[in-house]
Amino acid sequence: MKRIVDRAHDFLLNYIKEDSICVDFTMGNGQDTLFLAKHCPRGKVIAFDIDQEAYTNTLKKIQAENLDHVELHLCSH
Repeated sequence: MKRIVDRAHDFLLNYIKEDSICVDFTMGNGQDTLFLAKHCPRGKVIAFDIDQEAYTNTLKKIQAENLDHVELHLCSH
């Protein structure tokens, strides 16, 4: 049985295009932000979180993948 997050990702794949603009309203540990960034390489991902740890963890993941089309915001959406 698939986890709910995997089902959500499968659903989103029907709508995300290479040049999409995607928004992640809660970065959390960065997994969803990274997922969005990998599936819209010519687009843009904008992610928000109020938690410094969430921001830092997400930033590390984005930098490790060398993704320059992701904009992170340490604030509420």
